[in-house]
Amino acid sequence: MTILGFILGGVLLVWAVYPLFKKLGFWVSLDDSIDTLEDHKQRLYRNISDLEFDFALGRLGEGDFSRIRNRFAKEAGQVIERLESTRDDSITAAIDRDLDKLGSGASVSEEPRRASTVKYCTECGAENESQAKFCISCGEAFA
Repeated sequence: MTILGFILGGVLLVWAVYPLFKKLGFWVSLDDSIDTLEDHKQRLYRNISDLEFDFALGRLGEGDFSRIRNRFAKEAGQVIERLESTRDDSITAAIDRDLDKLGSGASVSEEPRRASTVKYCTECGAENESQAKFCISCGEAFA
């Protein structure tokens, strides 16, 4: 029975101490969503801002400041890199879907296409969309 107690105690100790040895923030999971990554990026930006504020007030030494700021900047770079690759993948997938639709003869856009006629302002001569009620340049109302 004592051996089982030691094993259970050892497992609990490893479970409790494990987060202290894990490199926090440097692991970005492959299944992170764009929203999660955006939140993480914003949190890192706030941390850097708070760090700079503390340094300006003299709460941190220059060595600590630069070391911590570099770690946050490195982590932010990794998150931004992951965000860009995720966005690139989704853009590529959207292009591939549109090309497949074109190949099958289906319309790429689900919305009906509008005739793009142009309306000119009588006041300033600026070019406006045909459905505009006011001039985009001078604000003159169209009749």
